[in-house]
Amino acid sequence: MGKDLQDHINIPITFYTKEKIGVGAWTDETLEASLKEWQDSRSGPRSSPWVAAGAHVRSRPDVEPDLQLYGAISPHRDYVRFLSSKPGITLHSTLQRPNSRGELTLRSSDPLEYPAIDPRYFSSDPSGRDIATLVEGVRINRRIAAQSPLKELIETEVTPSVEATSDADIAEYVRGHCTTLYHASSTCRMGNDKMAVVDPQTFKVHGLEGLRVADASVIPIMISGNIQTPTILIAERAAAAICHGDVFQGERTGK
Repeated sequence: MGKDLQDHINIPITFYTKEKIGVGAWTDETLEASLKEWQDSRSGPRSSPWVAAGAHVRSRPDVEPDLQLYGAISPHRDYVRFLSSKPGITLHSTLQRPNSRGELTLRSSDPLEYPAIDPRYFSSDPSGRDIATLVEGVRINRRIAAQSPLKELIETEVTPSVEATSDADIAEYVRGHCTTLYHASSTCRMGNDKMAVVDPQTFKVHGLEGLRVADASVIPIMISGNIQTPTILIAERAAAAICHGDVFQGERTGK
């Protein structure tokens, strides 16, 4: 338990735009007007997410799609933890099938102390495939930004990614600026091998009585795409297993 941590690693690149668009164009007046439009007719800017464009692509011809791309009409990064003083857009490239494996461990026996989380991005992938795929993801997003109609809107790519031109430079940028997409999974993965924690049929933890796990941590191999829907599916399957178990137990006891 706690081993085999998998995550979708994301690398953004940001571009300033020539005009105020998206989040960079918001003012107190536009916020008030858009709220009224939403309340009156359920239309307008608030009826659409600010991250509405995306795609799944191959980093090279001989693989299944291994990158998820999405664009935000904002120069802010990592859910506005990094702010910009100018309007712009941010293009994200996310590694879908990471080779990297991290781990989660307890710091002490104190249940209130935060666990130690070490994602071990890239360092646990001796093949170098993860970093190479994200380098190509940056190049793919740059090619997209160089096409119409985006190229007419863009003023310049923003530092520090703009200085990264060679593969080695881009790899260094990725290592220094990659982020989690908060899709951590697989630390209690289901299965029957020696690394498995949870039974794939009952969701019971191997070797323990009265404990089940039914969340993203039981995903055995990271999926290509966001993990909310699979996590709901896991919860539904676990609920069904628990309910059927309760019914069978009731039949045996006559309750």
